[in-house]
Amino acid sequence: MLQSNDISWSSIATVPQDGTLRLPLPGTAAFKRAKGRSGDWLVIQIASAIGSTAKQRGALRTLGLRGPNTLVLRSSADVSTKGSIRTVRHLVAVVELDGIYYRQTEAGNSEGGDVSIENQQYGTETSPGQLWRDPQGEYFGYRSERDSTLAYWSSELTLHQLVETAYQLPEVSLSDDVRVKYWTVAEPQRGAIRHDSSVKSLPGAESVNEPISHAVIDLPNEQHLMWKAPFRKFGDRQTTKGEVRLLGEPIDEVALRALVRATANEVFMARANCNIQVRRQGKLRQHDL
Repeated sequence: MLQSNDISWSSIATVPQDGTLRLPLPGTAAFKRAKGRSGDWLVIQIASAIGSTAKQRGALRTLGLRGPNTLVLRSSADVSTKGSIRTVRHLVAVVELDGIYYRQTEAGNSEGGDVSIENQQYGTETSPGQLWRDPQGEYFGYRSERDSTLAYWSSELTLHQLVETAYQLPEVSLSDDVRVKYWTVAEPQRGAIRHDSSVKSLPGAESVNEPISHAVIDLPNEQHLMWKAPFRKFGDRQTTKGEVRLLGEPIDEVALRALVRATANEVFMARANCNIQVRRQGKLRQHDL
């Protein structure tokens, strides 16, 4: 079983430091206890609610947590889920499953016929998701909720290279005054430190003394461009890759297409023949990338 220092914890809640919290994996009896049909966050209650406020107890019930060591699958694209987790962040921990460990998953090959491209579908008919990946560690995936869509893909770019690339794409609308939040990690046991800047005043790569772990760029029109330093995303792969994400409420398909073509692995995207389903006016519409 994975130990807490082997996986990716979300900073939205408590980050265990001692490496003792054992996690259930798909295929084990413990994982079957996880409530929820699908999701990319595994939310675990790690402390008792005794002494909590009525609001905090209500948040735990909303999440579906019934006591210490109970767990639920939830989507990081769900705004209400984020609010509930923040309310009880001292009582829960959140594992970032990042698109691979889903309860409802059907594996197959890409429609293009390339058997080296793995194609996984997950979620439901109303909230679909899909993931393409290859043995070299390249991948593209998305999930669509009622009010938002999150797309994520592997990329070799650093944060500063991503900013420079996005700045040159008119479809992205990145300007000097757009805000950038980024986190640096000096010592892993102390957690990440948040910094706020504008695109114009973002320190150069040579001026940042500590490694940057991840960043969020708040674009116009409810679009959020995110970057993550190389990490091991999949439990059955040894490769580490950086990641770029675009979360939109709803997502801007034109900006997404421009970003993917400029920052993803061109050869992989051509072989995988990826697409994305986005909800518009209550209907899911497919867009090729």
